[in-house]
Amino acid sequence: MSQRQTLCTLQHELIHARYRDVGCAGRNGVRNELRAQRETALALIDPMGYRTAEQMYEGDKWLMSVELGVTLQVLSDYQTLLREWCCQGHSLQQRYADASVNA
Repeated sequence: MSQRQTLCTLQHELIHARYRDVGCAGRNGVRNELRAQRETALALIDPMGYRTAEQMYEGDKWLMSVELGVTLQVLSDYQTLLREWCCQGHSLQQRYADASVNA
């Protein structure tokens, strides 16, 4: 396993452990897995780093994931969260502003 894979896998499994998730079967398992994916992406990807990587590599997912030190799956999960956030009527500029204030 690469360093990126190891980091992402460990973060994902630590989130399962934090919530004391057991198994991934059934409706609760799917919900638990989605939660772990979302929280992993949020924990490992800095919004300002994402913005910089997106501009630097013109949206190339592979190069962005390498720059951010995450797997393609974690990057994809983060992008899904951004789309959901925008669909709820939030602006990305506000997301980045919030991230820089909290940094």
